Amino acid sequence: MFDVDLLQGISDWQLGGDVTAKQIRGERLKVLAADLPAEFKSCATNCYRRLSLTKGSVWKVGTEYALDETISSWTLSLDVAQAFKDGVPSKGYQGSIFVHQPSDQEVIVNLNALFSDAEFQLAVSQRRAEIKNFERGIGRYGNSQCEVVLSLEKLPLDSVHCWGGYIGDEKSFEGMLPDGETMEGFKKLLASSSFDFNQPHWLCDLHAIKRVNNVLANSGKK
Repeated sequence: MFDVDLLQGISDWQLGGDVTAKQIRGERLKVLAADLPAEFKSCATNCYRRLSLTKGSVWKVGTEYALDETISSWTLSLDVAQAFKDGVPSKGYQGSIFVHQPSDQEVIVNLNALFSDAEFQLAVSQRRAEIKNFERGIGRYGNSQCEVVLSLEKLPLDSVHCWGGYIGDEKSFEGMLPDGETMEGFKKLLASSSFDFNQPHWLCDLHAIKRVNNVLANSGKK
């Protein structure tokens, strides 16, 4: 069941690469994993994906976001998503983590389930010498990213689970404060806290995310 072609396809996928390379490897992996048992072709829990958006693309999100990579890596771990590629993107980019509960039709392969399978682990161990670039692919990453490979084209804005970036100053919060909260009161709270505007942050509070998403959704209607 876990032949060398499948193992090679998984290893090649984990090598990464540019959008074109990943699309080719993703399509290849889709073919190779097509006949795997249902337990490796489904996912019963939420998956997360971190993206770096330019300031312009954030305001173009509107009510949905079109993915550049229709076959892409997701993770079952929010911690992995937040730490991916050194965490919050550098200044000039807006970090975002999307959450999605995939249907079986969207799952190319559940790598987390595969790497948790003893028979699969044995196959990797026995065939490692036959896998090209083993040490840079499957041998390097294994199940460190709790990965699920999904096929998706678009995501609704309400699937944003976290926004991340460098806030800048308190003016960034104007229009996004909770009902009844004033900027003066907000500044007093900041003054008594250890919050540092110069450090990157992930904003994952449900109510705060909704306020930000409402601003973006309204901007997309203009």
